[in-house]
Amino acid sequence: MVANSVQKLFPEAPSGALYLFKSSRNLVEAVLRWGTIASSSEPTFLPDACWSLRRGQPHWSERPGTGVSCRHLAQSTTTQCLCVSMVAQGNTVGVLHLEFENTAGSRLDSGTKLQDSHQRLAVSVASQIALSLASLQLRETLREQSIRDPLTRLFNRRFPEESLERELQIASRKKQAIAVLFLDLDHFKKFNDTFGHDAGDMVLQALADLFRTFFRATDICCRYGGEEFAIILPESSSRDAAIRAEALRSEVKGMRLQYRKQTLGTLTLSAGVAAFPEHGSTSDELLKIADQCLYESKSRGRDVVTVASPQNA
Repeated sequence: MVANSVQKLFPEAPSGALYLFKSSRNLVEAVLRWGTIASSSEPTFLPDACWSLRRGQPHWSERPGTGVSCRHLAQSTTTQCLCVSMVAQGNTVGVLHLEFENTAGSRLDSGTKLQDSHQRLAVSVASQIALSLASLQLRETLREQSIRDPLTRLFNRRFPEESLERELQIASRKKQAIAVLFLDLDHFKKFNDTFGHDAGDMVLQALADLFRTFFRATDICCRYGGEEFAIILPESSSRDAAIRAEALRSEVKGMRLQYRKQTLGTLTLSAGVAAFPEHGSTSDELLKIADQCLYESKSRGRDVVTVASPQNA
């Protein structure tokens, strides 16, 4: 939409790009390019390479030898370029970059009414784009906050129920299995009482980091509440899930964490395993059965994995 609109508004600038700051804020990246001629601007550049970002004002980069040019432009360029920083709600989100072809450039000498007209329009367009992008980013941030646990950055308990329902439909259509793990750190209240809640928070964050490397990118890891976690394993049977749970239990038991130079105690976890279609056919059934298996692991002495019995057993 941006490319189509900009090309219609600026027929004398057949090429251009939309640059956005990366999350680190130390690099600007072209997320969109358009045009009929090769772009003279780099795909990524440092913020101080653009005079518009440095000055907070629109900047014209003249043809070589006729003015001050942005450093993100190629030295061999023969086009006249306009950079306009995009600001929304006091935050600079990127740069609108326009490249005017040579025939237009000869009429766009500095100070002309035509150049001023293009600049005013570009500022207005950049402002509208910035507001739209800021709105989209805010919506995405609110969505992330609604489905992410703020401490561990794993999904929260609202997410697995929706995700599991979708994954079950896919598994049913493809005749595949899907497994659910319920995990719980053993004696975590005692751990908090001994070392403090800040140490407990650090342990939960360390466990979340382990999940991100231990499980596949397609697996869905959720903090279900407190020290309890739910893991959805697409295309996994109960046997596959039990093997993964045993390996994770061993990995957690071998963790050696320190908090403020104090070595923390040994961590153990209990797990319950349920799978589709072996143990249930709906998300509610699987989550309930996996939770029951978890409590059975607790009653068996903790630090064990319990797999549900088949429905027809």
